[in-house]
Amino acid sequence: MEFFTWFNPNIPTTILSKVFPFLDEKIFPRIEVTGFAYTQYHAGEVGVLGGEDRVVIFVEELKPEIINKLPKEVHGVKTIILQGMFFLVEQGELPRFETTKCMYRPLIGGISIGCQGITAGTLGVVVYDLLTGEPCILSNNHVIAMNWGACKWGVGKEGKLEILQPGPYDIPECLTQGYSGRCPILLCSDEVVKKYIVGYLLRTERVYLPYEDKGQPGCKKGENVIDAAVAKPISKEVVKPLEVNYVGKVSEEVKEVEIGMSVKKSGRTTNLTFGKVVSIGAKLKVRGWGECWFVNQILFKADLTKQKLSTPIMGGDSGSLLVEDSPENHPVGLCFAGGIVDGKIVGVANPIKAVCDILKISFKPPTTPPPTKTPTPTITPPVTKIKIGKGKFMIKIKT
Repeated sequence: MEFFTWFNPNIPTTILSKVFPFLDEKIFPRIEVTGFAYTQYHAGEVGVLGGEDRVVIFVEELKPEIINKLPKEVHGVKTIILQGMFFLVEQGELPRFETTKCMYRPLIGGISIGCQGITAGTLGVVVYDLLTGEPCILSNNHVIAMNWGACKWGVGKEGKLEILQPGPYDIPECLTQGYSGRCPILLCSDEVVKKYIVGYLLRTERVYLPYEDKGQPGCKKGENVIDAAVAKPISKEVVKPLEVNYVGKVSEEVKEVEIGMSVKKSGRTTNLTFGKVVSIGAKLKVRGWGECWFVNQILFKADLTKQKLSTPIMGGDSGSLLVEDSPENHPVGLCFAGGIVDGKIVGVANPIKAVCDILKISFKPPTTPPPTKTPTPTITPPVTKIKIGKGKFMIKIKT
């Protein structure tokens, strides 16, 4: 039986059909468990391509009384128990950097952005709307839509919610207005909005809480696979599709990640960072505006052979496009959360295929229909009528 319709085909069938369902039913509901994922293990290290198949079980604390209650293996697959907590990387005070206050025109990926009402996140990339063929701005739901768990700021505001660049937090004229429930409200004046507006919320998929009786497409009730939204730019001239700051042009072809894949992202706060995929197919409890459950997520750590920064992601990097670290820059994920696993910061990303399918977007430009050929008119040869007798005619065709 298929566990989840969006799952990565690089996960072994046995793990999908037997191990994950067991963990989902018997282990994940426990209050001390924060998630599980598929990885490969070799010589004491997780996330090694070609290693032994393992499943990681994440827990809040590595206490003996917790570890002893968890299975050492499931259907023949050994488990690894790690301490892990996961949360939106948009929470709390954001670092301020002069570069994030810049106004970029045309818009490209990797820069500060946010809807009227939030602090600031990252513009992932400009893609194409499959329904219209027009360019649209891709980022997180909690960056440009705010319809996440207990926060319903963006509900019913499609076509009305203003998107600003840079994000409100990076605009000195914008002032915090407090909170609406658990949702922060940071508003800019009409005059400021007119100066910085780049678009309006176009489409999103809300993020559900675990106890709700509905989930995202392809998910069970109360579960999610993407934290994503798209905005319609105020004009085509204000955007530059498929271009990401410090990365360059990204591929029109999306790709599924695999264990050990080298990846990179460009974000509002940390700019260009490099990483390695350590787990895929992760089901996680992510804290934000309420604790929400996400499935089929990508976990990646910083690649310290390519950077000194010990983290791949920080607050304000939400919405960054995760791409394969290759000359082609294949899109593989959309960053939205972070975590602390075994004492080290990791990034969490949605699978890009699910983002594209659910939001009805594409990295491929719309196909231009071939020019319509004007049909050659059929010319009827002129005729001459010649009278040859009373009431009788003979028709002669001129050639």
